[in-house]
Amino acid sequence: MSEIVKLQEDTARDAIHRGVQLLADGQLIGLPTETGYVAAASCQSDSAVGTLKQLANGELLTLAIRQGDEALDFVPGMSSLGQKLLRRCWPGPVTLDYGIGDAGALGSVTDTVREAIVDNQRLQFRVPQDIVASECLRLSANPLVFSAEAVESERVVTADGLQAAFGDSVSMILDSGETRYDSGSTIVSIREDAWRIEREGVVTQGMMNRLASTIFLFVCTGNTCRSPMAEGLFRKFLCDRLQCTDDELVDRGYVVLSAGIAAAHGAPARSETLDILSERGIDLANHSSQPVTQQLLNQADHIYTMTRHHRDAILLGRPDVADRMKLLSQDGAEIPDPIGGGMGEYKRCEAEMECHLQSIVAECD
Repeated sequence: MSEIVKLQEDTARDAIHRGVQLLADGQLIGLPTETGYVAAASCQSDSAVGTLKQLANGELLTLAIRQGDEALDFVPGMSSLGQKLLRRCWPGPVTLDYGIGDAGALGSVTDTVREAIVDNQRLQFRVPQDIVASECLRLSANPLVFSAEAVESERVVTADGLQAAFGDSVSMILDSGETRYDSGSTIVSIREDAWRIEREGVVTQGMMNRLASTIFLFVCTGNTCRSPMAEGLFRKFLCDRLQCTDDELVDRGYVVLSAGIAAAHGAPARSETLDILSERGIDLANHSSQPVTQQLLNQADHIYTMTRHHRDAILLGRPDVADRMKLLSQDGAEIPDPIGGGMGEYKRCEAEMECHLQSIVAECD
């Protein structure tokens, strides 16, 4: 039978390195993911992938990668929706199914591997969240090929279960205990600008609706004056255009957020901002300030900053978001901070924002 190595804090590093070496030597190992235990092979090992395919009983194998951007190497020209979902779903319990062509990194694998992971010109990818699986991927020179999480429709949730399913075919199983979730990964197929859940798991239809939505992010300095005002006004204008309530925006495919490049967590919006929005029937009393984070930048489809300083500060650390970020003012003017200027300054800020926000809303369906 295969060796089961129970991972302890003081021995986990050495065990993971052993597992990575076995993968490089063309052997199968067992790995935990957040949703189930899988058998894994290096995508550069014909013999290991061939064995895994035989054991899979017709189940399509999954290509496991370290980070979402690696999928772009296999799917050149990926649609904007496809790129959005890989940014938002990974790492995590979602398997994304993409259509592929003849170009890209898939040309570097053998026919044996290609036949095991490609079905009707479609390829399933996963970036696991589990620390053991992700560390094995990080240390491996190439992507890994994962078996399905279920054997004969039964999810494999323990190392013993994987050993029973695969026997001596797996050289070693890294055992980190039961999996984090009590259901499998959600499989989502993506075709150009449309997506569909093929198998619902941890991530539900409602959660996918939110993950696939168009996210607008408004950015100022402290997230208490300008950006929450922009968020509140934009929500109002968007609801008016779509003829829906604020609570229905997510169901209509939109999420509106705000943040600040120097914001603290948990501060309310300024009283002047609340009063101005209240006059329009907009309730922002529950606003809680937040800083601009890597996660927000990864998820946002459209980022609007109040000034060039805000834009440049973000681009300094994240030049990759340049194509998704603009000044809110379409004429290139900056929207100055009204703090300390009295209600008159806040009113001027509101008036300047309104025309620009309405222009953005006019492009939303």
